[in-house]
Amino acid sequence: MLLKGKQVATKPGGIATANINAGAVTPVELAAGAVTAPAIAANAVTAPAIAAGAVGTVAIAAGAVTSAQVDASVLVSSGANPLTGNLSTGGHRITDLPVPASANDAATKVYADALASGSTPKAAVVAATTGNITLSGAQMIDGVSVTAGQRVGVIAQSTATQNGVYVAAAGAWARAADMATASHAGGSTFFVTGGTANGSKFFFCSAVAPNDVVDTNTLAFPEFAAVAAYAFLDGLTLAGSTLSVNPGAGLAIAGGGGSGGALQASFSGSGAITQVQAGAAASGGAASASARGDHAHSVATAAPATPVTSDAGAAAQGASASLLRADAQLVVATAAPGGLASAAAQGTSTSLARADHAHNRDVARQEAIAAQAVTGADVALTAQLSHAPIVSASVLLFQNGVLQHQGVGKDYTLSGTTITWLASTGTATSLETTDDLVVEYWSAT
Repeated sequence: MLLKGKQVATKPGGIATANINAGAVTPVELAAGAVTAPAIAANAVTAPAIAAGAVGTVAIAAGAVTSAQVDASVLVSSGANPLTGNLSTGGHRITDLPVPASANDAATKVYADALASGSTPKAAVVAATTGNITLSGAQMIDGVSVTAGQRVGVIAQSTATQNGVYVAAAGAWARAADMATASHAGGSTFFVTGGTANGSKFFFCSAVAPNDVVDTNTLAFPEFAAVAAYAFLDGLTLAGSTLSVNPGAGLAIAGGGGSGGALQASFSGSGAITQVQAGAAASGGAASASARGDHAHSVATAAPATPVTSDAGAAAQGASASLLRADAQLVVATAAPGGLASAAAQGTSTSLARADHAHNRDVARQEAIAAQAVTGADVALTAQLSHAPIVSASVLLFQNGVLQHQGVGKDYTLSGTTITWLASTGTATSLETTDDLVVEYWSAT
């Protein structure tokens, strides 16, 4: 034999090119475990020391070198030594990858092509399962009472080949015609109309052809989209896709509601509202009230004791005469007036009596106020209202045309003429200097 005992040196450069000829090492000459870690010194075997083909396929017995005997920097097929850096393939492909199952798995070309080609929408289902179910009979699924004839998305069976879309029945359920047995389900999508956990969400079959056959392959249905849910407050109600207004005191729906209806506002007075035309006030017969925003006008129940038809006749009557007005009776002085006096001075004063009360003139205002940048904080805005509102709760504030909600913990608060934007303790979004802020309110002046 050419390889005997200690003919192999353990120092660097100990084996020369001609020391081992091609085919010199056979299976029986290098037994399993024959070469241990210290048996060959580092760099003892150099590139030209072993001739091409010197070690044949059968020269090292199967299992003679294990992953434990290989340095951790060496990549082994068992995966025992993970990569510690990026791997360059030098322009070559990685082939024979399986279908990805986890979020960090590599994706095959056929998997990516299937997603890029678009999904196949299916008819909506009334509910989607959240766990394993028995595929028969009426039952409660995700808070939805499912009855015969309704479509159900079965997406969480412990035996994943059972997943898919079914039509519920009193007995055994059947596969839906658009996802039938032996059909390909990959890329199929459907919308879930009801349910506590899965309602208003879209699901799709992530299996890729040819491994997407219904009742044959494992089918997964991950969620890929959901419809945003909105909460409507302060007199608004959302039922399905219909948004409605709930009229309260002072509000009414005219025209019977629906798309042809209109929201109207009215003021309630101290009594029933009665329209009184000019010339009929004195003959009303009984007092009635006509509503106004700040007070009610009483209508007199009889004609004036002495009608006065001219300014000159008022002072010449010799005795007081009552002149009818819509809201009060004015006493006409018996002498030439000397100026305005209070109503209490009537009868003996030479002054012309004033009206017995003042009319408040409410002003409806709509103001655009300058916005300022507010992010994640509660900030009193520099721009203020030009007048104090009569009732703070009646103020309407719009940000870019969207009504904001007033109150602690909401979008803003109002104190006097100062608006505080609640982007920290409330629900207000960030405010930009480019935003349009419009305020509508009533003021006394």
